[in-house]
Amino acid sequence: MPPLSILRSLVVLCSFSALVFPKQGRSEQPQKPVVFKSVEQGLAVMIGDSEFTIWRNDDKFEKPFFSPVRASDGSIITRPLDDPSDNDHPHHKGIWLAVDEVNGIKFWGEKGKIVNQEVVLSPGVPASLSLTNHWVGPDGRPILIENSTVSFFPSRLIVYDITLTAVVSQVTFKDTKEGWLGIRVAATMRENVGGIVVNSEGKQSAKECWGRPSKWVDYSGPVDGKIYGVAIMDHPSNFRPSRFHVRDYGLFSVSPFGEGAYQDDATKANPVILEKKSPPLHMRYGMYIHEGDAVTGQVAEAREQFLQWTTEKHWNSNQNMANPFFLKSRQKRLVNRDAFSTVADARGIPSSSENGHFLSLGDQQKRNYRSGWYCPHNWTEIVLGLKNRVRQQAGRLGSCREFR
Repeated sequence: MPPLSILRSLVVLCSFSALVFPKQGRSEQPQKPVVFKSVEQGLAVMIGDSEFTIWRNDDKFEKPFFSPVRASDGSIITRPLDDPSDNDHPHHKGIWLAVDEVNGIKFWGEKGKIVNQEVVLSPGVPASLSLTNHWVGPDGRPILIENSTVSFFPSRLIVYDITLTAVVSQVTFKDTKEGWLGIRVAATMRENVGGIVVNSEGKQSAKECWGRPSKWVDYSGPVDGKIYGVAIMDHPSNFRPSRFHVRDYGLFSVSPFGEGAYQDDATKANPVILEKKSPPLHMRYGMYIHEGDAVTGQVAEAREQFLQWTTEKHWNSNQNMANPFFLKSRQKRLVNRDAFSTVADARGIPSSSENGHFLSLGDQQKRNYRSGWYCPHNWTEIVLGLKNRVRQQAGRLGSCREFR
């Protein structure tokens, strides 16, 4: 008989499917699984057989991000990259996480680089990407480590769980409006061409919603004649209420780092100081992609489900499910192939420095490697810090095909 802890976790897992999916006026149907697939541009998040978004981590970019982002019928609701007809603020890319004035570095404006070190794929309800990103200073060394778990639901609810840890003695987030979790909507959805911005308190227009704390703000507008929207949701457990940076030209973000800037009052500036010896800084946000406006898209209901799922009881249960022993064999870690640059022709990858031997790769693994990512086939864990610092642990994973 399975251990009681497994049965409890399975009950919790099953309960999530009933918690977090707005019906949007349709009859209930079995939820499609969320899986991951390697594609030319990066790592695709798939809902059933349909692409939801692609996690992009190209070296040519200054940060990782998700683009394009699609509605349930495949319509793209984010601005395309390098669109000549809508090319202001080129650092606005899909869905991204960044902020300016971090020890004086403007990461939002891409004057500093955010470098992914590792991505962990976890199946289930929800499926999640656990990202380890280094925020790099001018000397090429990290000043801040960002650990973000991005969870994807079949309903197109996205939950960001963000933990920031100082690497240097002190990291100061000065007061700025340029941040934090953002999305750039499609050009036809912009408020200045007919889009609608509304918040949970009933304020309407980007001007009225800008700089205010709110439970949620929704930005909706047409794409090819049909209305789509995206809502961003603050979480009451965050260290302070976040404020919304929403513009009529399509920028939409939420941030806790601009108390003075958002109120146009420098005396209210309240910088955040994170010390190496202090506990990490933890934040949660929801983002919900929907059809229709805030009412027909059931944004208020989606926010309640977001809160219900992220209560301590459910959140802790889900975090445990991301890495329990009964699911560990289904977890995958992908490491950028550049980390293995010393291995010619992908003939093997270095294991721990203690034994120093090389493991052979099969033909399929070599193809995966050459396509840009290596999916470990027979490790339960790969830990990557800097190039070629890899640790092997005992155990065996299932086929990489499940998640590709």
